[in-house]
Amino acid sequence: KELNIGETLADIPVPVAQDGYQIVWDRVDFGGLSDDIVVTAVYTPNEYRVYFHLNRDDALLPQGANVTYDETKYMYYTAIKYNAEVQVFTPTSQYACFVKWENVETGEVYGGGKYLLTEDLYVRAVWDVTHGPYV
Repeated sequence: KELNIGETLADIPVPVAQDGYQIVWDRVDFGGLSDDIVVTAVYTPNEYRVYFHLNRDDALLPQGANVTYDETKYMYYTAIKYNAEVQVFTPTSQYACFVKWENVETGEVYGGGKYLLTEDLYVRAVWDVTHGPYV
């Protein structure tokens, strides 16, 4: 866009949208310009939470599990950026053997890897209680 000195840019174009990202211009004040400027779109990946429901009162987290406890949901979660690796952990129990993490709504199995999340994800632990104890 070209402006004469003293003019203000009024019809600011909308940055090109991209799935999984918030997009804004790196400058929003276009009044009082006297020199050429370059305005750049800044793409910030959306952040989502993966909630882990341990599904057992006696379940323990491994040392170093990078999770936070959400007291309102009674679950642990980890925050990830769009198109980032989901780091999962393996909980333990004295009376059951951990089998897998599964999506609460769909039953889809989750392990480590990349997932293109577009909303928060809720997974629950599935346990095998037929062979115990597991100390």
